[in-house]
Amino acid sequence: MDYLTKEINLENNTFADVGCSTGYITSLITQNFNIKESYGFDTDIENLAVAKERYSTIEFNVLNLNNRYESNLQYDIVTCFETLEHVGNLPTALNNLLKLKKSNGLLFIAVPIEIGLVGLSRVIWRNLRYGYNTNICFKEFGSHKNLLLSYVTALLQNSRISKFRQPKEHWSTHFGFDYRDIDDYFKAKQIDFRAENKSMTRFYIVK
Repeated sequence: MDYLTKEINLENNTFADVGCSTGYITSLITQNFNIKESYGFDTDIENLAVAKERYSTIEFNVLNLNNRYESNLQYDIVTCFETLEHVGNLPTALNNLLKLKKSNGLLFIAVPIEIGLVGLSRVIWRNLRYGYNTNICFKEFGSHKNLLLSYVTALLQNSRISKFRQPKEHWSTHFGFDYRDIDDYFKAKQIDFRAENKSMTRFYIVK
């Protein structure tokens, strides 16, 4: 979380963690940075119930990033960690995150790197561990006769892999997620952002 402290003093700011799951990271940031108001959002009702039981000082609510954000509530700091790879409508999700952020606030995003050689190493690891025939990562794409070969070829060529993802509400796996779609969205909207790859994760900061 060092990249958070480099950007702003979080103390006494309102904080929203989107894709909070059971609230562990939400609570960790809240405690470490003495945030006065914290909110966690997720689509999983069961996980939110666990979060509410464990962290009573944080307010948790349902939020589906695929649906247009209609509320006027905004926050000084908005985080979205390891979540966008699971949404079905990435442009809507990104637009919602921007609407959650105050005009002078900050948005932090972290997503897995699934492209190029890093993505290929992930495919190899998953299939060594689970096997292609039983791998839910590929089953989620439906029937595609030469899916594995096509996917590996795309990774070796460093071409877009989001073409493998079909429109749907939610993706359980990371397969077909391409962070370059996020870059393109921000550039098309002329949104100032910084991005950095660390290990197998790409971090974004939007002011």
